Amino acid sequence: MVEVREIAKGERVPEDSDHMVVERTAGGRYVVNGSAAGSHAVTFFTPAPFESEVAALGAARRWSEENGVPVIYVRQADT
Repeated sequence: MVEVREIAKGERVPEDSDHMVVERTAGGRYVVNGSAAGSHAVTFFTPAPFESEVAALGAARRWSEENGVPVIYVRQADT
């Protein structure tokens, strides 16, 4: 099961582990970026921006589960 954690806007994610980041852009869309280290190479997930947070999290969750990524970080938007 993938864990979803909220992080502050300026907070960095650990670079030494597999992870996924979801964040809202200034245009109101949601960007998803992730990486997973496999036995032979690192795999990246960088789809086109999503119109909703629900769609972005759904895609992030599916890819994370398929690739053994344990955490999805949701970066808080500026308020």
